[in-house]
Amino acid sequence: MKNINKFMLINPFWSFKKVYPPTNLAQIAAYLRKNKINVSLLDLNYRISKTKIMNIDLIIKESIKLVEKESASVLGLICDTIHLPFCIEFIPKFKERNPNTKIILGGNHASANPKRMFELFP
Repeated sequence: MKNINKFMLINPFWSFKKVYPPTNLAQIAAYLRKNKINVSLLDLNYRISKTKIMNIDLIIKESIKLVEKESASVLGLICDTIHLPFCIEFIPKFKERNPNTKIILGGNHASANPKRMFELFP
């Protein structure tokens, strides 16, 4: 993979009540590390749920701040249906501040509706 300084895998925020470790992202991270790719994993659902921030604008701002700390050149986000509202808010605001960062969406919703994903996130 050319021009990847750092890859960051992100479990988006989706619930204050249900915080599960993102084992799917851990498996991807292990594969990338095995192939000598610098990767980090950020569980925004866990991190944001600990802050008790309830306002979506503040959740997005805090999420952007946490992601930008890592200076990753590529972000990989889970985008199951439950994560879509977060992704719709987060991605355009993040890209506005970080236009050169590549974003890859995976998960059930992104995989089942790729055309819609390209419409939402050109």
